This record gives sequence, C-alpha cells and structure tokens, in this order.
Amino acid sequence: MGVCHTRVARKHMNTTFDFVLSCDDKRAKQAQTVLLHAHTCVRQLEQELSEFLPQSAVSRLNTAGVDEKLPVPTSVLQLLELSGQMEEVSGGAFDCAIKGARKVRPAFGWDLELGVAWRRGENEKLSFAAIGKGYALEMVRMQLAQEGYTDFSLDAGGSSLILSGFSAPQTPWTFGWAWKKDGDGNWLGIPLHHETGETIAIGVSGTCEQGFHLTDPRTGIAAVRAQTALVAMPRAAEADALSTALFVSGWKEGAAQLSTGLETPAMAIIDHEGYPSWNGRFQELWGKIATTCLALWLPVRAFADEDIDLSDLGFNDFMPYTVTRDPLWIALPLLALALVLVHLKKNRPEKKEKLK
Repeated sequence: MGVCHTRVARKHMNTTFDFVLSCDDKRAKQAQTVLLHAHTCVRQLEQELSEFLPQSAVSRLNTAGVDEKLPVPTSVLQLLELSGQMEEVSGGAFDCAIKGARKVRPAFGWDLELGVAWRRGENEKLSFAAIGKGYALEMVRMQLAQEGYTDFSLDAGGSSLILSGFSAPQTPWTFGWAWKKDGDGNWLGIPLHHETGETIAIGVSGTCEQGFHLTDPRTGIAAVRAQTALVAMPRAAEADALSTALFVSGWKEGAAQLSTGLETPAMAIIDHEGYPSWNGRFQELWGKIATTCLALWLPVRAFADEDIDLSDLGFNDFMPYTVTRDPLWIALPLLALALVLVHLKKNRPEKKEKLK
C-alpha cells in the first residue's frame, strides 16, 4: 500500500484555493471526490460572503437602510461574532468594517437566534476579506475530518493555510514564508517544516503583492511598521485576523496585545527595516531551523545585501507560502547555523548599532 497526494485547485474569492490530501493510493479516487465537494462548499460561501457580488448577504447588508434587519446565513453571523471578538482581542487593530467611513461602534448588529443582521450607520461597510478565506478553510477542514482524513494541506492564496498531519510517513509538510521578490520576480523568504503534525492554521499579512494596502483602523493611516506578519493558531479565521492586527500594530505593541487575549498564538514579523522578531510559541513549532533562518537575515542583509532566493532551491514555479518537501532544504539550516550562530536570538534589541 503506497501513499499518494490527491490535489485539486480552484479559483474562489479572487484567489486560488489549493487543497492536497495525503492518503493511501486505494483512497485516491474517493479523495478526489471529497476535494471537489470541498470546492463546492467554498464556492457557496463566496456567494454569501463576497462584498463584490450584488446578491450576496454582505452586499445586501452594505446597501440596506440603517437598522434594517436582514436575514443572513450562518456564515455571516458567525463571522460577525468572530470579528467582534478579534477586534477586542487586538485592541482595535483588526476591524471588519475598515472600508467604511465608520462612525458607530460596533458598526453592525446581529442576532444569532433570529438569524438577522443590520448595519448601525449609513456609512458602514462590511468586508470579511482574508478572515472570510480563513473561515472557508475551516469549513473544509471540518469536512475532511468528518470523512476521516488527517493528513492534508489547505491553502488559500498563500495568505491563509491549514496544515494537518504529514505529507508522507515521517515527512512533514513544508511551506515557505515569503514576503518579497527579487528583480527577476522570484519569491524571497524562508522554508518552515511543520514537524509536529498537529493541526495548525497560519495567517500571513504582507506588502509583497499589494504594497501598503492595510490601514490602521484606529488612525485611518496606512500601516507601515512591517513588511510581513505571520500568526499561527488552531483556527484559520482567527489566524488571518490576528496576522492583520500584528502587521498593523507592529511587533512591540502587537505581540504584547495578542499575548493577553485568547491562547497565545505563534507570532513572527519582519519589520519595515527588514529585521525579524518572533515569540516562544513560534520557536516551539518551528524550532531552531526557522529561527536560524530568520536570524540569517541580519548578517546577510548587512554584508551581502541579498536575501534567500527560494527559486535557487528548486522552486522556479514557486507559490508563496506553500511548497512541497525537497531534500535541498536540509542544507539551508546548516549553512544558516554556520553563518549566524552568534546572532541567534528570540528578539532583536530595541536599539541596534548601525552597521558600517
């Protein structure tokens, strides 16, 4: 009995949803059917959650009269509830109504028992964006669990990801955290091997595709403290929301704020100057390999002015954030360790001497 990968990718929510199941080859045909059904589920959620489809529940809410109660699907109600929690946890750094000229808090009201929602001001606009993609991945994860699958990778455009189990026996899933491109368009970043096999959701916010497109809801000013922020925790929608909050707030404020909310997530950030920071949970999940690679950025950036080019390691057609395992990755942490052992640390100091 061999192990095979069954993969189905489709376009939803203006991005690519790429699902991979690892299972014995006797279940390959069934796995294909399960993944096609998963994409059907995501397509239905898009019809409910998209702010761009005129007939979606979100669009109808955005054009309804003030305090006009509209029946909405469970997905909208659950995301409104979750968004409220994430706004509180993040100290206002995450806001699902950021696209509107917000005057009222909370911007939307809802009643879970009656199944209705309403907007509380005429300028309020609802946009679930990445948190909607994370919610969709969570629905797929539950479907796969019900079907008895435990080893899978669920990716929504690289910014939302769920990993569970292993790619093959004793072989972890591997993904790349990338946040910029070189002059030839190759993604630059670091590889991360998910050695524990526990089900984990990863949310990434960054500037590499849309520039500084995120706004701090508390000030109305573009967030420019970071190049990218990564948050990992058990549920994808929360990871997406909190990666946005960490990106908006920056490391010093964001890490402190998010550590006092729900369970402390794994967090890492590359600030606007290119310096990395991460917390203990991040190191617990991805260990010295990841933190050595992050620490490598400081001396490489200072002395060689170059980044780790993921395409050099065999990924010319590289999808950011999600890659399959390649033996050449093994050499990278060894090289990094040799170069930056003395620089390895959890967080960079508040002040650094300028390198000359």
